Amino acid sequence: MMSHTVEPHAVAIPFAVAGQGVGNPRMAGMGSHLQRYFADQAPAGRVAPYSYAINLSSFNLSNAGTAATSIGLHPASAQPIPIQLGENSRLPYLLPRPTTAGFREHLDALVSHYTKRYRARLQSGGDGVLRAPGFKDFSVARDAMSNHELLSQLLPAELFDSKHVDLCVENPMNPGDNTALDETTTAIQMARHLLTAGHRSCRPGLR
Repeated sequence: MMSHTVEPHAVAIPFAVAGQGVGNPRMAGMGSHLQRYFADQAPAGRVAPYSYAINLSSFNLSNAGTAATSIGLHPASAQPIPIQLGENSRLPYLLPRPTTAGFREHLDALVSHYTKRYRARLQSGGDGVLRAPGFKDFSVARDAMSNHELLSQLLPAELFDSKHVDLCVENPMNPGDNTALDETTTAIQMARHLLTAGHRSCRPGLR
């Protein structure tokens, strides 16, 4: 997207990022196209994501940042990994699944058991599995969760650290303060790290 005539920021930002207006079912960020294409070409055994969406705190996931990870008409497996920068980022601490410590294997086995039972209910004689997009999306999410240890290795906590820098003017996001987190440098270093992670590296795309 090179130009547009949409004035309100809340509508213009998603439009500029994903090329479609808010509410359009075809809205898909660049990362979704990359993830789907390279995942379809992936060698056997590849589980590392091909696409991530790094968001600064001024472009957060709960607001306009969702456009960067929108998948439009792609399957759920095409969704990039969203990464939110800022103070006290939670992602590196949630990736090891700390709330399931001590019973993780039992929990995963139980969920897997019920998943298989539900999948069996979708069988229709000799016609195979019935169309169930919601269940397929759930299965993709469960498969992705099983790779949490790999993501923990790719995204260590220190990679999220941002230094405070002095500003020559007042911080518009924090009136009365003349410092700000240098999230731009953090984002660049994180992108470089993910792009140069050897056989687990992601693929470049413009945001």
